[in-house]
Amino acid sequence: MPKRISTIKPIILDHAIALFGDRGEEGVTTRNVAVAAGVTEGSIYRLFKSKKNLYHCSVSDASRRAGERLGQMLRDISSRPPTIPGQQLADTLLAWFHAFPRADARIFQQVLMKSCINDCKLRQQAEGALSEIVAIAAGILKAIEAPIELDPGSGSHRAELIVMTLFHHKVTQAAAQLSAEESESVSALVSGWVDLVAPR
Repeated sequence: MPKRISTIKPIILDHAIALFGDRGEEGVTTRNVAVAAGVTEGSIYRLFKSKKNLYHCSVSDASRRAGERLGQMLRDISSRPPTIPGQQLADTLLAWFHAFPRADARIFQQVLMKSCINDCKLRQQAEGALSEIVAIAAGILKAIEAPIELDPGSGSHRAELIVMTLFHHKVTQAAAQLSAEESESVSALVSGWVDLVAPR
């Protein structure tokens, strides 16, 4: 019995995201994606019409997934007992980092690295996936800094710095899953940063 479109499409997108993230748009053929996904090349053309459209759909799907993960992460954090803001900031950043697949980070990096990109929508989607967590971290920092009355933009800059550091760590991560040592290293990085900007 042939596979249904509703089953095939997410499988193709998962493999396309991983391949485009590792090799860039130019380094991947529809045949590469078909072989990785275990489908015919014809299935890719029936569903996506062209490699360019498959690439665009891959970035859009990674962006959609990032929004869904962020929403779920925030629901999970809000259901826990309240913690002090510094700990909340550390927990939020670590939850985001661990829920962010390396393949998604890499495809966003591929989009952001292009010096000349004709489709602004792709860049907006890649940047949007990062700007949401920056805004959340900046909001927590603002609550911490409110009594101190620091420069209002400083929290946003600091949040962007740690998010981009974590993002680049995810992009350069050697394996899809972190080792225990790497996980401890990321936790120490976030803890140290939080202790500097928002002592707990």
